[in-house]
Amino acid sequence: MDRTFNCHRERAREIFQFLIDEIGSDGKTSFHFEIGASLLDEATLDLLETAPVGLFEFEIGIQSTNPRTLQSVKRKNDWSVLAPVVQRLTKNQNIHLHLDLIAGLPEESYQSFRQSFNQVYALQPHLLQLGFLKLLKGSGLRARSDSFGCVFSDQPPYEVLSTNVLSFDEILQLRAIENVLEKYYNSHRFQYSLRFLLACSSLTPFDLFQSMALFWVERGLHRQAHSTNSLFEIFYQYVVASGTLNKELFSIFLELLKFDYLLQSRGVQPPAWFPRRFLNNQKQRVHAFLGSEEKMTRLLPHFRGRSARDINKKVHIEVFDVDVIKLMDWLENNQLDEFSVNQSGVFLPILRQTTVLLDYSNLVGLLKRPFCCMIEL
Repeated sequence: MDRTFNCHRERAREIFQFLIDEIGSDGKTSFHFEIGASLLDEATLDLLETAPVGLFEFEIGIQSTNPRTLQSVKRKNDWSVLAPVVQRLTKNQNIHLHLDLIAGLPEESYQSFRQSFNQVYALQPHLLQLGFLKLLKGSGLRARSDSFGCVFSDQPPYEVLSTNVLSFDEILQLRAIENVLEKYYNSHRFQYSLRFLLACSSLTPFDLFQSMALFWVERGLHRQAHSTNSLFEIFYQYVVASGTLNKELFSIFLELLKFDYLLQSRGVQPPAWFPRRFLNNQKQRVHAFLGSEEKMTRLLPHFRGRSARDINKKVHIEVFDVDVIKLMDWLENNQLDEFSVNQSGVFLPILRQTTVLLDYSNLVGLLKRPFCCMIEL
């Protein structure tokens, strides 16, 4: 679909309504639209709040938040209008949102791109694409490329190499940032540990990814293929090397990193370098818990009548040194800063050992994460 799909508001709303009514929540089909967010009126936003989770995917081309850049490329994005609309779309967590930025546009320096990145990142899209301007033959920007000092490749796809306000070295830095952004943000593998790191750091999102990119380039990591386990270990090593967190906050970060790993591991045991805690007679207590008909009926009714051994193949039970369920809720709702800390900077209400069950047979939400809950063994 063209990004101006919703240029005709009434027609777009009718199509959305039709898809909601006819397809509903079959869970098998999703529809991707490139839209103009500022064209979504109140009636359409109200309708979209009723859409089943995952039915729609919206791609919104922001490109830049720099007014001079937008004027130069003849885009009429009004950030004061666009940002609240995107926030409204993300609030209900039922529509996958893909926002994009373009490096190499006229008037967009490294510092102004940094500001654009931070503003868009704050909207917490499910995917933030960092793209690079391509000057296709016949395009208006190519025709006036000399006016903004643009140097671009003479081979398809004619990508910009530098401009009068963005150097080639800065383009390379943005390339390195794009690499770690894809691996650590867009993959959703590090959702809670990454949010916690940013919440406890003085770095802006752009500065954090810039720092991570430098860590990768200095060690030649960008030239290698990496497994999931390798990406987790590199993130751990980066946080250690950066010295961003004190000892107490680092221990909480590690617990969240382990939680992130388990959310996407589908039952694979965490690597040996993760701190692990085990209760006395844990195996026997887990077997008794999973074998309790009362507990299964209350927490996991779809397992009712199954043996503890069968259920154990579909779930994972992990002991944490902090309340990761409460932390998850705080981080999802941007409430971390609202809670008191002690002199060491430790978040007091979550400093308690908790046991968490993850059910890999019951994937929930837009990102299809395992259902998880705190339990008592």
